[in-house]
Amino acid sequence: MVYRGEASRFNSKAFIFMLQKRILEILKDEVIGIYAHGSFAMGGFNPNGSDIDLLVVTTNSLTVNIKRELAKLFLLYSASPFPIEISFLHREQLNMWKHPCPFDFHYSEFWR
Repeated sequence: MVYRGEASRFNSKAFIFMLQKRILEILKDEVIGIYAHGSFAMGGFNPNGSDIDLLVVTTNSLTVNIKRELAKLFLLYSASPFPIEISFLHREQLNMWKHPCPFDFHYSEFWR
């Protein structure tokens, strides 16, 4: 995995808040919540090697156009300075729980 810039000098919280703002601009009122998980949430985040793991819960399924907008967003910002791993699930996918959990959209820097 390639990391652009010097991640140790970038504020990881500011990066997450910027992503949150951009996601809310795209999804508007569809967002129920945006949650950090993984090493960042567990306190083991390493700015020189960890990725940012996020989970977004929405009220409805995402349209193809929305998925394209999100993909463009993550292609622009992932690995600059932190790789992004993010999943979008709508409410029904959580209400009718099964394992593995289905998702509407997923982005990972590994898929670039």
